[in-house]
Amino acid sequence: MFDYTDINKYDTFSEFLNASIKNSNMTKQRLSELLDIHPAKVYRWTRGDNLPKKDAIVKMAHFFNININDLMRLVDNQKKNGKKKKVHKNKSDKMKSMDITQIKEELSQLYKEKESAEDKLVNILKEIIKKESLIKAVRDLE
Repeated sequence: MFDYTDINKYDTFSEFLNASIKNSNMTKQRLSELLDIHPAKVYRWTRGDNLPKKDAIVKMAHFFNININDLMRLVDNQKKNGKKKKVHKNKSDKMKSMDITQIKEELSQLYKEKESAEDKLVNILKEIIKKESLIKAVRDLE
């Protein structure tokens, strides 16, 4: 589970919310369901387009088990600075704003994710083959 004790490392509410969703392995849709908030609102908050009202802040503070004042500080910071978290529509847009070192790191991470996904797929296929072999063996015995 994501550790919310270091909320002070975030400058804005949208930055915190995006990190919380990502690190909790949760979707925006799921968070909206759990908080009984319309999914479009959560989406706009993560983009930095809008900010939550007090009742939603209270719900999130309870949900994430963090101090309401800490969450309000992030909302206020975002209001004061007018900061929107830059959200890239796709990996290509994101890479346009990165330097070469950042691009190399991003590509390295993508390659690791690809390898991990391939390994998982291979393991799943192996399990399917084992099960099919067992089914065939049982059928041959009948």
